[in-house]
Amino acid sequence: MSVALILTRGLGNGSFDGDASSIVTQGFLGGSVSVSITAGGTIVGMLEAVVVSAGGTLTLTLVDDTWIAAGTGPIGTIAQSDAIVDGITSIQSEAGGWNAQIRDVLDYTDLARTSNTVATLTVPATAGYSITENETITATVPAAVLTTADTDIDSNSFQVKADAEGITTIRNPSRDIVTNVVTEVVH
Repeated sequence: MSVALILTRGLGNGSFDGDASSIVTQGFLGGSVSVSITAGGTIVGMLEAVVVSAGGTLTLTLVDDTWIAAGTGPIGTIAQSDAIVDGITSIQSEAGGWNAQIRDVLDYTDLARTSNTVATLTVPATAGYSITENETITATVPAAVLTTADTDIDSNSFQVKADAEGITTIRNPSRDIVTNVVTEVVH
């Protein structure tokens, strides 16, 4: 009983399924780790107008894991790198939104393995990007592109903000303030 308690602490989740071999494999040999991924970069919280005129970057930062080495693609094979890009998906499905205008146009050449734990996706200016409400996006990273994870990993969700959400309209007969605000953000 005391051995089971010591091994259970090694698992880190406070559970014991009664199979000592799973404790040894998961708790001490590293077969199961708490891998997470954080989405960041300039695209997170960006205004729609900036995506249209300037684009940005999305960084995917791993915690407790690393990207597999480059092969024919920047992370593993071309197909594996494409799977990372294809896994960055909006929960909305607007014709002018992320899935149709950005995700479905990008490919492995827009992805870089910046370090062992960071991948960077470059999103170019996308003239056809047009959303009516804030767009919520999550990256699902396939386990096959990670060195230790045995299941796909979801990032935190992030938003691209519809222009109406990020602009305050101020009435000024001599200037178009809305245009000026968007221009200020772009530059």
